Amino acid sequence: MKKIISLICVLSFLTILALGITPADQAHAAIWTDFGAATNFGEYASLVIQWATPVIGLFALIMVIYAGYVYMTSQGNPEQVNLAKDILIGVIAGVILLFTAEILLKNVIGAKYGL
Repeated sequence: MKKIISLICVLSFLTILALGITPADQAHAAIWTDFGAATNFGEYASLVIQWATPVIGLFALIMVIYAGYVYMTSQGNPEQVNLAKDILIGVIAGVILLFTAEILLKNVIGAKYGL
């Protein structure tokens, strides 16, 4: 189930990135998207990451608080303790994935599109 949800999230993110952008050689005018004005895929991806970072950070903070609540109210129940640990591991993995995406965006796509 987790793999299916992860796949849906990745495909949704890639779909969002692909919408509303024409190649730079076809259109030099900025295209206004929900995230801002972009002239190429690199700028659009950068806008999406800039928008998504605080949203994901807020969600990560909420999940850390929830994991702490689950841990504190577990009363030594091993299932609840493991649930809290799994939530924290998922949050840490998600934040690492976000920062990795930002690094790749700035270094790989940024080099191609001059960001």
